[in-house]
Amino acid sequence: MQTQSAGFTVGSWFAAVAACASAACAGGYLVGMDLAVLKSTLTDKEAELVELRSQVAELNLNLRDAESAARQALDRREHAIKSLEAYVNLRDEQIELARRLVEKKDALVLGAFEFQSPLTLTQIVTAKNSFHDIQHEVAAGNFKGLDLTNAYQRLKAIFENPDLEELNIAYDEAKGIGGR
Repeated sequence: MQTQSAGFTVGSWFAAVAACASAACAGGYLVGMDLAVLKSTLTDKEAELVELRSQVAELNLNLRDAESAARQALDRREHAIKSLEAYVNLRDEQIELARRLVEKKDALVLGAFEFQSPLTLTQIVTAKNSFHDIQHEVAAGNFKGLDLTNAYQRLKAIFENPDLEELNIAYDEAKGIGGR
C-alpha cells in the first residue's frame, strides 16, 4: 500500500477526523445520556424535596397545634390551681367566721342567762351544786327531818327543775366544761 499518496493522506486524515468525530459523537452521546440521567435524577430529587418540604410543613403545623394544646392545658391547670386556692381561702374564712359565730352565740347564751335572773349564772350554779351536796347529806342520814321542811321542798322544786338542768348544761358548754 502506498502510504505517501495524497488520497491515502486525505483518507488517513479523514479516518482520523472520522475517528475523532465518532469519538466526539460517542462522547457527546455519553454526555447527553449522563445529562438525561442527571436530569431525571434531579427531577426525582426535586420531587422528593417538595414532598419532604410538605412533610416538614405538616410537622410544623402539628407542632404548633401541640404547642397550642399544651399552652391551653397549662392555662386550664393554672386556672384550676387559682380556683382551688380561692376555694381554700374562702373555706378558711368560712371556718373562722363559724368559729367566731359560735363564740358570739355562747356569749349571748351566757348573757341571756345572766339577764333573766337577778343572780348571776355562777351564783345559780353554785347554789344548785350546794343543794345537791345537802341532798346527799340528807340521803346519808344526816340532818334528819330537814327533807320534811317547807324550805327544803321549795329548794328541791327549784333545783330539780328540768329547765334549770338545761341551764346548767348550757352553762357548762359555754364555759368549756361540758363535752362538745
